Amino acid sequence: MKSEMGEEIRADLKCSFGLHADSATPVSGGWLNRKWKLVCDGKAWLVKQYSRKRFNQKQLDWTEQSMQRQLIAKKEGVPCPVRFLFRGKSCVRCRTARSTWLWNSVRA
Repeated sequence: MKSEMGEEIRADLKCSFGLHADSATPVSGGWLNRKWKLVCDGKAWLVKQYSRKRFNQKQLDWTEQSMQRQLIAKKEGVPCPVRFLFRGKSCVRCRTARSTWLWNSVRA
């Protein structure tokens, strides 16, 4: 399995979020999902790509809903990671990839 972050993901991060990756380091762990520590202008981010083998559309929708609940909890003072949103969503479908990949970006 490739651990490198593909150019289609890099291009979409730049287009959707304005993030230009200075470096992308694979993060181990998980089963079939892929993760990278992304450094942009000296700031670290975690980018996660959900596996289509493990997650169908309904499960991805549930994942988005749980992340939205986490945003609400953060607003109420519960310690949670800072999510980077695009058009109000923390899971974003990669527009430039052939397969339907999603990722959430979390400020590390």
